[in-house]
Amino acid sequence: MKIHRSTSHKIRADYFYLCEMFIELNIPDSNIEAEVKKDIAIVLYDKEIYSLGKAAEFACISKNEFMKLLRERNINIKYSIEDIKGDLNNIPQFVLNDSGE
Repeated sequence: MKIHRSTSHKIRADYFYLCEMFIELNIPDSNIEAEVKKDIAIVLYDKEIYSLGKAAEFACISKNEFMKLLRERNINIKYSIEDIKGDLNNIPQFVLNDSGE
């Protein structure tokens, strides 16, 4: 998915702002990139630029960890009718895999 050029510049500006903020708060360098990636992923997800899976991948965490992060930040998880249909279509695969068949 392409991000509109102005959105890309805004995200880049937000990224640098967040880096500066983490530095001012004396957060160790090793944590800065990971935390900034999570923050950007949340913004991209909340603005519906990235799906939950893509945002989690961007943040380098699992979908479950990303959903937990969203709950901690009081951000609603977007779950569309298409998502429900896709999950329902995958149920037979999980049942078969669980039963060892």
